[in-house]
Amino acid sequence: MNRRPLRTAVALALALAGMAAAQEPAPFVFAKEIEITADPPGKDVQIFTFRITPGTTRAYDALAFECRYRQEYLQKRSDGQEVRRVVEPAAYTYREKGVRMVQDLDKYVSFRVPVALEEIHRAYGNMFATNAPVSISRIRLSAIVGDQPVWTKEFPPAGLHRAP
Repeated sequence: MNRRPLRTAVALALALAGMAAAQEPAPFVFAKEIEITADPPGKDVQIFTFRITPGTTRAYDALAFECRYRQEYLQKRSDGQEVRRVVEPAAYTYREKGVRMVQDLDKYVSFRVPVALEEIHRAYGNMFATNAPVSISRIRLSAIVGDQPVWTKEFPPAGLHRAP
């Protein structure tokens, strides 16, 4: 029995499968690693620094960092009992324009977020309680091309995050 045609067919099938697998694009990874450091809140501002290690080389019109404000405080109900309230009434957005990210080359972005109640009241009105400090609960990072976000990811306000 001649097995040569069978071996040739199997070898050809394996070669074609390998070529098909090689032609499939790798899954898009916007960042291999993102590290967020937050300085302790100062009197008026808190400084955040992002270290982004991109997974691919890309250019974006902007990176948008949306910082969600948060307040926790005790509020008296009509029956006199105090209840803990947690509110996230607004967000501050910082935009870094004209961003070019190069694969495996760290991109650093630092920005200040106002946390002074007087400035926040001027910007957002009476959405915030005057008797509670303001903190940042989470940060949403978006890459923008044109007017549309290409990708968006949400993070806690500090820590090291790796791509899955």
